[in-house]
Amino acid sequence: MISHKINICKIIKDHWRTMDGGFRDYFTVIIVPVAIGVFVSLKTRFCDNSLASNLVVFFSIFIPLSITCVISMLSFVKSIKTGSQTTVKYNNLIKELMTNLMYIVTISVIELMLMFVCMIKLNIQIPLLITEIYNAIVISSFVHLLITVIIAVKRLYSVFNKEFEYQETSVNNDSKKD
Repeated sequence: MISHKINICKIIKDHWRTMDGGFRDYFTVIIVPVAIGVFVSLKTRFCDNSLASNLVVFFSIFIPLSITCVISMLSFVKSIKTGSQTTVKYNNLIKELMTNLMYIVTISVIELMLMFVCMIKLNIQIPLLITEIYNAIVISSFVHLLITVIIAVKRLYSVFNKEFEYQETSVNNDSKKD
């Protein structure tokens, strides 16, 4: 049994609950990355030290940036007046965005761990099939991460776009009162 302090199952479950497009969402977020991962792992040698080192640097920068985005969203949520039309209007979208951002951080940490495993040099011969499966997992999770980032960016765009629309309506309503 995993300690509740490191159990990420709720983050993963909540993320999958944000997928409301049915088969299309699952196709885009699961089948496409797995297909790309398998194809690329069969065609190239993916996991070498230079690429793994570059990805470690990428994830070492990307993870704190993602956490900063989460913190920024939290301050944005706190700035919305409780009970306002904005709060009611954005509540689900903001929850989904926050869930996606936390999932992105989680997947990035897992991907970082996969890169560290890739960099470990063992003095044993690893069968080609195991290497190809490992490469497919690494590539699939990276593509999955990129697709999830696109989903989060689109939701972030929607949140801010709706906020701007709300502010424009508020300004127009205030100017009509004058």
